[in-house]
Amino acid sequence: MLASSTRAADGVEDDGVLPACTRVHVSDSNERSPWSRKMILAFDGGGIKGYSSLLIMKRLMVLIERLERGLVSPLDPEQTPFPRHDSSEAYAWNTSAAVRSKEPLPEGLWPADDLAEDVERTFAYACTRFKPHHYFDYMAGTSTGGLSAIMLGRMELNVEDALAHYQTVGDQVFGKPRFFPSHVRGSNVMQSKYAARQMEQALQEVTEQALKEELKQWKTTAHDVPFESDANRCRTIVVALGAKATNRVSWQPYLFRSYNHPHPSPLAHQEHNKSHKNPGQAHRHPIWCVARATSAAPTFFEPQRAGDFIFKDGGLGQNNPSHLAWDEVVQLHEQTPALLLSIGTGKAAEPAPGAAKAWLPRFLERLGDNLHLIELLQKIATSTETTHETVRDILEGKAAYFRLNVTHGVGDMALDAWAPKQGGSSTRAAILAHTKVYLRRADVDASLRRCARTLVAARRQRARTLRWERFAARVAYYCPEIPACSKQGRMFSSRDALRRHALEAHSFVRETRVRNDARVRLACVLDECCSEGVHVFAELGEYQKHLAQRHGISEVRFADRAELEGWLDRGRWPLREAFLRRETELLQAREAALAGLAASKAGTAGKELELRDESVSAKLSVLDGVVGTAEDATAGANVSSSTWRRKLSQKTKTKTTRRRKNSSPHRDREREELSDDKVGGRPVEAEGEEGEGKGEGGEDEGAPLKPQVPRARKTC
Repeated sequence: MLASSTRAADGVEDDGVLPACTRVHVSDSNERSPWSRKMILAFDGGGIKGYSSLLIMKRLMVLIERLERGLVSPLDPEQTPFPRHDSSEAYAWNTSAAVRSKEPLPEGLWPADDLAEDVERTFAYACTRFKPHHYFDYMAGTSTGGLSAIMLGRMELNVEDALAHYQTVGDQVFGKPRFFPSHVRGSNVMQSKYAARQMEQALQEVTEQALKEELKQWKTTAHDVPFESDANRCRTIVVALGAKATNRVSWQPYLFRSYNHPHPSPLAHQEHNKSHKNPGQAHRHPIWCVARATSAAPTFFEPQRAGDFIFKDGGLGQNNPSHLAWDEVVQLHEQTPALLLSIGTGKAAEPAPGAAKAWLPRFLERLGDNLHLIELLQKIATSTETTHETVRDILEGKAAYFRLNVTHGVGDMALDAWAPKQGGSSTRAAILAHTKVYLRRADVDASLRRCARTLVAARRQRARTLRWERFAARVAYYCPEIPACSKQGRMFSSRDALRRHALEAHSFVRETRVRNDARVRLACVLDECCSEGVHVFAELGEYQKHLAQRHGISEVRFADRAELEGWLDRGRWPLREAFLRRETELLQAREAALAGLAASKAGTAGKELELRDESVSAKLSVLDGVVGTAEDATAGANVSSSTWRRKLSQKTKTKTTRRRKNSSPHRDREREELSDDKVGGRPVEAEGEEGEGKGEGGEDEGAPLKPQVPRARKTC
């Protein structure tokens, strides 16, 4: 009831609006950093039963949203509320976006006193502003659990959209079995029950719908978009069984990664090196190919080939990927992970004593000689719970471990159950009913609430740091110094990169005051001084002289911390708007270059001339290529922005046409080669800082931003 729920006061976040940016705050190795201990989410395989896993995630995300929005239920084990945030991306130091809102909370979000009623409210509410990838560093999955990990991790969907896409796969794949394997006993030994092409088309349709903006922005297709993604964001692991295409006997667990896994040191122990599963570069196979590889269950789908390897369902011995995921994260990071959430697809009922003797002959008779399916079902049934028990023992006293798995009803369903064939409404309703019963258990609810509070507390700590923006938001930075930077590529991939640019290009020096010695006022903390010993100064004039002599900064622009952060805030743009702005500037620069070319050729009508101004001609050629790519990169913008861009382009064409009217035929041909119809389309190479280091996350944080146009994909 409303009266029994507690709501947080609309207070100010403890750390104000300045991001925490020291190494302690953003480090992957320092134990005091909120980033050093990772959060892991693992999904079991289980065919269409993976729908239950997403329903459990739905319940978790509703509990998370309540905490984030400042609500506390009487059922919560801890009654301390959090200050209100209205999205899982929110961070207090983003002064350009409101962290808290005065709008009333949705009625369906309010908790109930009764657990059964509270569970019912969960599935009547859509929590679209809160996404799992903001709470987990790694998501791993096997089989259809791999598909869940891809949707929530690589595609960064909310749970509601992922559930909707499950129906797409069910309708197009499990609702359309082949005739003979479905009706003729034993025929699926010679032919898989479902056509691989149907699965591939369904996966590409999901990709096209989920990554609509990304596909438009980079001018690629659902068939080609790679599994690899930004390693500074949530990382995705998909488990399959792989073997060399020339040797299909030795099948081993194979990890598809959206990030790089460095090869272990050759000096390390041999057994340690063997524990690293296929280390190397991030996988650039198309997303649909990775999803097909992990879900290629024998007799259901044909194996999937990718490069020199052939893959089948990872559920054969690795149906529960939590152990593999734990080992993977431990190998990559110095600190022990903080949390592992493992979600199953239903626990199969144990047969009564003596039932196996009566059951097995009938089962074999019904399946014919299809021993592959027997092997699949046996390995899935035995490996899942065995892995759970092993992981539970390993993590005891080391990390928070939660295992959620519906105990009755779901586990006994067929992997490809889907009734009716169109929509699967009966199957989905049955899975939902069994999952609700499980979620009404007091012990399950308590585990979910503890997990939710742990995740929210970690997100809040991380959101105060500089690193959060690259992990959760999609922004770019421009240098606010206009027109001082008008001839430079001023788009930067991170706030820290623009901070360094402020010093190197505009002589910004942060005023660093000495706090523990009254005899000196200021200290120089620039790189050269920090490496050899910090210099301190009693007067500002001494500091300025030092900056000129030691660092070559003659005209210093001093700024305290708040002033510098405010300057950086002025440079923050949503990524889509940043590309739009850059395109506008490039169009204007191109128009100015054309005007300069026309002026340089004034008075030469009727004569055959060569383009003597090679620098102007070369500049136009470069701008043509850049503008073409900028148009590609901003194709996902809204209609009004697209109309505005067309007007700019048309304006440029009109002015070019007017200049041609009084020109010679030879000059007409020259200008036609430089017209808008001949735009190149080369990748944007934004000018900016060079030689900057990599951040704690292992990725280059200093390089200016440029579109990450997918490289040539590996064939599947």
